[in-house]
Amino acid sequence: MVTDHSALEKSVVELAGKLHLTPVDNNTSNGLKKQSVETTAKLKSLSGAAFDKAYVDNEVTYHKAVTEAVATVLIPNAQNAELKICAGRR
Repeated sequence: MVTDHSALEKSVVELAGKLHLTPVDNNTSNGLKKQSVETTAKLKSLSGAAFDKAYVDNEVTYHKAVTEAVATVLIPNAQNAELKICAGRR
């Protein structure tokens, strides 16, 4: 997971640099960040099978939320055509 997420983050940062884009916080990104902080705190309190289940459940839920945010917020509101194309491929 760390390898996959790190590679994706690197590609997003590189694309933003190439397109001279500056990310702007919004309600969607702030909500995802807040959820991440809360989930991290919860996961740190768990171990063993309880941690495994909570981690997998969160990953599925979080990835669905991010995918939906990309499809319903990022792509429709993007003003850069190349960003729209690249975001649509993910």
